[in-house]
Amino acid sequence: ASGTDDASGTDDEHTEETHEEENREKLQEREQKVVELEQQCKRNQLEIDQMKNHTNDQSVLILTKEGEISAKDQELIKIRDEKMDIEHKMEILQASLEDERNKVTEMWNLIGISWCTSRCLSGLM
Repeated sequence: ASGTDDASGTDDEHTEETHEEENREKLQEREQKVVELEQQCKRNQLEIDQMKNHTNDQSVLILTKEGEISAKDQELIKIRDEKMDIEHKMEILQASLEDERNKVTEMWNLIGISWCTSRCLSGLM
């Protein structure tokens, strides 16, 4: 009876060793999985940081471009205002030129009338 107890004990020890070995293998697999997941997390964090940097760079670029556009808009407004001023001055100058032409035409007419009148009068004398 004690012989079977010894054999049963040996079987229990063997089974226990087998379980212990399986548990060690599972533990190693899980530790390996943890290492892989930690590495993946680090890679993901690095990617996220790179994307944040890229996003920040893009934001700075956008702000810079918006500033440039705003400056160009202000410049365009100034140029349009100057154009309107010039057009207004041109209208005034055009009206003044027209007045001067009318005066010159009137003077030539008076000179012509005066010349004709003096010629006609001298012919009568």
